[in-house]
Amino acid sequence: MFPLLLISYYCSAQDVDVNGMYIGQLYTRQQVVDKFGEPDYVYSGRINVQPEYHDIFSGWCQYCKYGDNILNFDEEGDGTFCGFNIYDKGFVVMKDYRKGGFRIGDEINANIIENIFNKCIIEEFHKGYWKIWFGDWAIFWINTDNGIIVSMSFEIIQ
Repeated sequence: MFPLLLISYYCSAQDVDVNGMYIGQLYTRQQVVDKFGEPDYVYSGRINVQPEYHDIFSGWCQYCKYGDNILNFDEEGDGTFCGFNIYDKGFVVMKDYRKGGFRIGDEINANIIENIFNKCIIEEFHKGYWKIWFGDWAIFWINTDNGIIVSMSFEIIQ
C-alpha cells in the first residue's frame, strides 16, 4: 500500500489541462468546438458546492460529452473549464506535468506518480486507484488496471 504523503505545498490546478485547455481558464463555446468538435451531448445543471468554494466554482455546470468523455464548464460564472472525466486515448491530460502528458493506455506506477506529483498530497485510494490533491478544493483521480491507465478525472470538491 502506498502511504499518504504529507507535503507542505500543493500542486497548482491552473497547470492541469486536457489537450492544452487549462482548468480555471475561460473558454467560449466556439473555442471548445474548435479544439474538440461539436459535443455529442450537452447537459446543464446545478451541483451543490460548499459556500467557501463559491469564489472558485459557482455550482452551475455545463457538461459536454464526447463519446464517454466529459468536459465540465462553470456555466453560471463565465464558462471557466472546471473538470473532466477521460476514458479514451483521444485526450492528453497534464502535458505540463509529464512530457507528452498522460493518455489512457499509458503505463504508470507509484514511482512515476510520486516523482511527477511530488508537490501534492497523494493517496492510493484503492489498489491502482490514485487520488492526488490539488490544494484542499480539487482532486485528480487516476484509475489503473495492472499498471495501465484506464480513466482519469479532475473534480472540484463539493
